[in-house]
Amino acid sequence: MGMTASLFPDEQLGPQPLEGLKVGFCDHVAFRAVDAGENLFDGFREMKAITWSYGLGMLVRQMRKFEKVELVFGCSAMLDDEVKLSALGPLVQQAQVIRDLQSKLGKEISGRVEEGSCSLFFESTVQSHQKLYLLSDSEKGRYRVLTGSANFSDRAWRGDKQKEVILCFEGKDSYEAFLRNIYEPFRKTCATHVKSLKAIIEKADEAGMVTLDELPLVKPEGGLVIIQESTDADVRISMADCALYGGLDREDAKTLETALKLSGGNVVLDTHGVESLMLEGQRIQDARTEQMAVCPKLIVADDGSVTMNGVALETQGYERDAATVIEFVESLDIFSGDTASYKQTAWKIICWYFATPFFPRLRRKCREARQDGRVSSMPMYLFLFGSSNAGKTALMRFLGKAMCGEEVAQLAGNALRAGKAVKKVSASTIRKPRLMQINQCGLPVLYDDVAGAELTDSALRKLLIDAQDAAYDERYPYYPAIVATSNITPAMPREFRKRALFFESSASLSQMDAIANGHVPSSLTKRVSSGLFAEYAKRMSAQLGAMLEEGVEALDVYEASSAVLIELFAEAGEVPSWAVPLSNDGYFGEEAESKRAVSLLVAYCKANPGEFERNAKEGKLIVRYAAGDRNAEKLLKEVSTSLPPRCEPKMITGMLSLDLRQAEDICGRKLGAKKGFWRRLLG
Repeated sequence: MGMTASLFPDEQLGPQPLEGLKVGFCDHVAFRAVDAGENLFDGFREMKAITWSYGLGMLVRQMRKFEKVELVFGCSAMLDDEVKLSALGPLVQQAQVIRDLQSKLGKEISGRVEEGSCSLFFESTVQSHQKLYLLSDSEKGRYRVLTGSANFSDRAWRGDKQKEVILCFEGKDSYEAFLRNIYEPFRKTCATHVKSLKAIIEKADEAGMVTLDELPLVKPEGGLVIIQESTDADVRISMADCALYGGLDREDAKTLETALKLSGGNVVLDTHGVESLMLEGQRIQDARTEQMAVCPKLIVADDGSVTMNGVALETQGYERDAATVIEFVESLDIFSGDTASYKQTAWKIICWYFATPFFPRLRRKCREARQDGRVSSMPMYLFLFGSSNAGKTALMRFLGKAMCGEEVAQLAGNALRAGKAVKKVSASTIRKPRLMQINQCGLPVLYDDVAGAELTDSALRKLLIDAQDAAYDERYPYYPAIVATSNITPAMPREFRKRALFFESSASLSQMDAIANGHVPSSLTKRVSSGLFAEYAKRMSAQLGAMLEEGVEALDVYEASSAVLIELFAEAGEVPSWAVPLSNDGYFGEEAESKRAVSLLVAYCKANPGEFERNAKEGKLIVRYAAGDRNAEKLLKEVSTSLPPRCEPKMITGMLSLDLRQAEDICGRKLGAKKGFWRRLLG
């Protein structure tokens, strides 16, 4: 019969010490034909064996040849698609073994277990596909090792049913080498053997079912499978604590508990229970597959071709889509506020957004070239903040549709959580934050309207530092970026700007104006398709390839991205004034990082011209605020953290101190000159 798979798949174990694959090296190999492979077991007193599957007849016949036997069973039912829940797979398997041993042949094995001449062990922590048979007779000095592909079954050792590779090593040295390096380390990871198999079988005969009281269970240190005894000595399985195949949420766990629980509170595995387990496991697996299917998988191949969930995206109509993108950005003119700046911001976001599918590969190349510092020029996180009704969500949804051809629902902003991304995904967590960066491919993940509670300094710090993790770029070749929108101004210390892009919307659109203009720009989202992005990806791939031929040092993603889009806009018949060539300096560096600080400083001066004190003698500019004015304090603190170090910003109670000359240089004007200066300057 088939055995079950590993109780703990690699993804549930987490990082493990890398011991390497154990390989036995031989100087010479001689082949000879053997009429009956099972005769290779003759002439020894003891056997220690590891097998992945077995046949009961073969098992009993071979055991009769030995005075003492140890059998270690691997697991395969998960690989055979027999059991869908890995945490319960070994328990189902062990229950099935007990049922098999209720036969006449099986009771011969249980008798030997009872007398102590046979011990049975079950794999519990490391998936095993091993087939290893250690045969010995120490009194006669005979030792043999049999290994290869053959399981402990008639088909494997007859030679006429299926083809196998069998290796035979003679001698004590080989025996001890396999014992020390393979058998004993693996057996130590196995569940404790059954001590009273005969009693369990008799109990199963009487009850007509197999209870879990005596099964060789997994060691609980990992906390993944917990077997607990209640006060009345009943045994129960806590499904919520199981590492189940694909993962279970709380409701699924309750359903399984119900399926396996009969009267009296005992958890049992009778035939009906196993069938229920398998059916429920299949339902959970189907649900997980369905959930995975809704996560967009936008794959840009090395040659620039693009697929969306396995379907190739065509470039036909890219000129029409280019015109739609231009129309979308131009529609910002109906907003109120600084629409010119907003269109420039939208252009920068578009160039970044379209380029993000290339980032993981480019970031890897930077690290390979020992240019880790350049990784920060390709951040996997963008934050667009500003007043409500600023079209932030509409812009991101439009770009998503323009990229993949489908409208992809954004995630709720309150789902954004701090902390490290989980590297393996279960069904219950598939759409939780950061995990979408593993399930979704290529297309940026949008968290819309993030609340202020999610935007603390600590939360952003963890999120952004984690986004630099080289392991993600290595492990996930289509690792998508995160995009977040918010009406809240986030904390932006300087180190954040090294790991993310922060943009502020400078205009807004009232609901009545949106209705009056036919819900522009949202209506344009329905019109746009993926032709532009498909053509962009093809040309962008060539542009980046040319840059990399000159070396990573020549890599400027934004130069390439803006150049490709401008070229496509020209082919569509129009290159708008806001579509200007970009470079890394437009996104990073002193000018880009200080732009918001300067605008905030000027805005504060407009409202509070008398709060500026220019001390030319000491070379200081003092900007004051009233004690207790939290809004002013917060604004000036942001100015302090956003200005470059050469401005020597220092927050002191009630005021912000700056180096006068450097502050005037970064602002491009004199600050706090004479009485009436600001009034004349600002009109």
